[in-house]
Amino acid sequence: MLVLVRRIVLSGIVLVALSSGRLPGGEPSPAGVDSTVTATAADSAGREGARSDSLLSRFKGMEGSIRYWGRVIQSRIAERSILITGGAGVAYGTTKLEADSIRYDYESGTMWASGSPVLTDAGGVVEGKTMRYRIDEDKGIIEEGKTSQAPWFFDGEVVSKVGDRDIYGKNGRFTTCDLEDPHYHFACTKMKLTIDEKVVARPVIFYVRDIPVLFIPFYIFPIQKGRKSGFLRPKFGLFNDGQRGRSIRDLGYFFALSDYYDLTVSSDIYENARWSIRGEARYARRYRYRGDVFYSFTDDAVSHTRKSLLSFRHQQTLNRETTLRVEGNFASDRRIFSDVSFDVDEVLQRSLESRATYNRRTSWGSYFVTGYNDYSLDRDRTRTQLPIFSLSKNSAPLISGGGDRWFQGINYNLSTRFESTRIREGDETTAYQASRTSLTLTDPLKIRGFLNLTPSLRLGGTQYHTAADGTGFVHQETYETSVSLFTRIYGIFDRPTIGRMTRWRHTISPRINYRYRPDFDSQRFSGLTGFPG
Repeated sequence: MLVLVRRIVLSGIVLVALSSGRLPGGEPSPAGVDSTVTATAADSAGREGARSDSLLSRFKGMEGSIRYWGRVIQSRIAERSILITGGAGVAYGTTKLEADSIRYDYESGTMWASGSPVLTDAGGVVEGKTMRYRIDEDKGIIEEGKTSQAPWFFDGEVVSKVGDRDIYGKNGRFTTCDLEDPHYHFACTKMKLTIDEKVVARPVIFYVRDIPVLFIPFYIFPIQKGRKSGFLRPKFGLFNDGQRGRSIRDLGYFFALSDYYDLTVSSDIYENARWSIRGEARYARRYRYRGDVFYSFTDDAVSHTRKSLLSFRHQQTLNRETTLRVEGNFASDRRIFSDVSFDVDEVLQRSLESRATYNRRTSWGSYFVTGYNDYSLDRDRTRTQLPIFSLSKNSAPLISGGGDRWFQGINYNLSTRFESTRIREGDETTAYQASRTSLTLTDPLKIRGFLNLTPSLRLGGTQYHTAADGTGFVHQETYETSVSLFTRIYGIFDRPTIGRMTRWRHTISPRINYRYRPDFDSQRFSGLTGFPG
């Protein structure tokens, strides 16, 4: 009988509380809300990582791994949903959804977010006007969605997100301009963005402000780091100088053919001036060889000419002692840059140089053979040197066997160089051959254990031959002498102390040099242009 009375009293208290719009906790229930549970800022609202409570059971299939927060959290039993308002947020794993309000339907497992929703997951950040999302499956639809993948910015009228890798857009646009109203953009009907990989869009119209400039049926370009085939990111310009007008540069494709070589094909188009096409192939094999080949063709509307340029470089290590280097630059016209280039450095370039060098080191010294060509761009002059041969012997004792006598410490070094030069300027051609040989003697001495005295003597001979002006063969010997005195003074100090630096070490290396060389008749070699004196 007593138990029955207690039950009747408790039931009466609950009925009175519900009829007065208050829950047993003493807080009023929101008007017009069909609810049995309301969370306010006093408990689980207003902060991320709210405690687990009975509401978690409403999040279908996600109990124990979800966090939610907001100023007001309501469980609507009749609608079988949860409504979070006022700085609302829901997080599940690495995915987080924030908005002014979020409604969760625990029958379908779908969330509706409104009021500047922001979705953050492993793929980045997506913003929009409204959002319908399945947070457990990482799928959703965003109205007026926006996202970015540096340096690109993307937006669309309707954006669909599938997982943390793929984003689809309808009636969208993309650009690298970070302004709200970008200076230029690409507009497309359909777009697919694969995070950190590529973008596929079709059809594409390029706009400068609101002016359509270019139509492309489809456009694919990579956005991932590293090397991968894809369209290049074009550069667009609008010039008011009366020569170029509108322009598109670097419109082309990059082919990542393998880990060892690739190919780039691109084009520049200037509305009022010219168009050009370029191709560049690069190759490399670590510790063995590397190089590139470049070709460009330009059709210039201003000068009514067509010009081409070919350049290549190759560097190869044949073995530990031998290397080969080749560089070539060839143009169809000496005005290749001044007529068709808008690059200041290219316009100021005075010549195109080409060379090939074979270099070898041996146990006794080293030698190299070179061919060189200088093609002048500002006058009708070409200089060719073939061959250039240089040999140098390593420093060695003049008298082997060692000993304490002063002359037994003398070392010698021998070097020689020969070149054949041909200069064509206009209709005239000049040719000459020249060589130089030098012998250097040094005798390093130690005085009182701390002074280093190094006297040296250099003997040289120069030979020069040309058939021009009846000069014929010219020979001259030279010599020079020098002496060097130096020492090294060092010490360690314990002061001053600066931070963790408590001791200081200093080194002073004073040196005195004296050199004497007679004034030889240099006029006899005035025609030896570019040959080392």
